[in-house]
Amino acid sequence: MPDVAPDDLDPVLVLKMIAGSSAVPPAVRAAACRTLLLVSRADGGAAEPEAVSAKLLNARTLQILRRAN
Repeated sequence: MPDVAPDDLDPVLVLKMIAGSSAVPPAVRAAACRTLLLVSRADGGAAEPEAVSAKLLNARTLQILRRAN
């Protein structure tokens, strides 16, 4: 997305899009789902993972995606 500023991206929305896309390889989709689950648990089980800070989400996303590759 070259026309979108990184600060304008919602990391939770991006992960949801990855997890729900059939065009994405299954391992990457699974990593996105794991990240969403881990982040929701880290937030004390909040119903909405959006309540988690983007900083925590970005760090966990990078860790999990590095393991998936």
